[in-house]
Amino acid sequence: MTMALTLSCAVRLDTDRPGVLGPIRVSVTIVNDADQSVDVVNPDAGSPPPGLQWPASGEAYRLAVLIGQGLFSLAVERDGHPVPSKGLAPWVTPILARRALQPNASLSLQFDLSEFFALDKPGLYTVTITYHDQDVRAEGYATFRVTSGDHASSSSAADA
Repeated sequence: MTMALTLSCAVRLDTDRPGVLGPIRVSVTIVNDADQSVDVVNPDAGSPPPGLQWPASGEAYRLAVLIGQGLFSLAVERDGHPVPSKGLAPWVTPILARRALQPNASLSLQFDLSEFFALDKPGLYTVTITYHDQDVRAEGYATFRVTSGDHASSSSAADA
C-alpha cells in the first residue's frame, strides 16, 4: 500500500464581515508542491440534475458530491465544540473525472459555509477541510470570530 502524497492546502475566509445569519464565503486552494504531476479528482461535479430540486447553490452541490464520495470533508467548531452539519446531500452519484495537477499548479473551490452548517451564534469558529483520495491528501483550516454584530476577524493556516 502506497502512502498518499501530501499537498498544501490554504483555507481563506472571503467574507469581510460575516453576520451570525449571513453567508460566510470560504476559498480552498490546494497546491501540488511536489516535483511531479499527480492525478486528482476533478472537483467540478457539474450541476444538479433538473429533477433533483436541489435546495442550495451549484457550488454547494459540487462540494456535497465530493463529500458524498468520501473525497472531501468539512468540520466546524464553535468555541471548541462541534457544530452539527445541516446534512446537505445530493442523493446522486455522478461519475467524477480525474485530472493531472502539474507541479506548482493548484485547484480551487469556493463555497458558502453557511449552506453546510448553522453558523448562527456568536463565537470563535474553526473550519477544518480535508481533501483526500487514494493518491493525495491535503488539509487546512481557518479560524474566524463571529460577533452578534456584523463584524468578524479571521486567520488561517495550512499543512504542507
